[in-house]
Amino acid sequence: MPEDAQQEKPDHRTLVGQKRRIATEGRIVRAAMKVFAERGIDVPVIDDFIRESGVSRGTFYNYFRSTHELLDATIELILNETNRQIEQLLDGAIGPAERMATALILYLRKGFRDRDFAQFMAGMPYIGDFARRSLASDLTRGQRAGEFVFASRDIAEDMVLGTMQQCFRRIAEGAPGEGFERDVAVTILRGLGTSGEVIESVMANLRHRGRADKV
Repeated sequence: MPEDAQQEKPDHRTLVGQKRRIATEGRIVRAAMKVFAERGIDVPVIDDFIRESGVSRGTFYNYFRSTHELLDATIELILNETNRQIEQLLDGAIGPAERMATALILYLRKGFRDRDFAQFMAGMPYIGDFARRSLASDLTRGQRAGEFVFASRDIAEDMVLGTMQQCFRRIAEGAPGEGFERDVAVTILRGLGTSGEVIESVMANLRHRGRADKV
């Protein structure tokens, strides 16, 4: 093997250290989601996160310097992770309205399964860059395809995000009735100007494929 190839090969201890660091950061962030969900965004202090995650104070400060920095990281990691899980289930060939409905339903069903996630989403003050770019892209594709009709993409984003946040609040306060997540998806599609014919087709496809039952 050439000498330069040997030098480029990652050291085993380095790889183990990187994996351990990623795992510890994820542990702190997931503990933070629970703390933020239970206590709100502004109330918790560093000791709350240290206690919940079970790490030392020194370890915590190796990753985060403040509760605000931790909140930013929690929003980015939780939403990015959820978006990537959902993207794996979305077929690139389906139309924008069906992609939107599927993603909304999967997000809400995650909230039904994980009440901490629902509470965190209900109190989240903003969304991460990745999630916002993903939503903006879906709205733009839908508008270009003629499946969404709205005057302002910013207002459309606010409508989707505001409705979903209130729905997560309802889930956190007590599970709504059967079919809640599908009713939410239909309502949001209507708000985006999707025709009744397209909505009916979208929901029929979801029932047929069972796509929105997988997460």
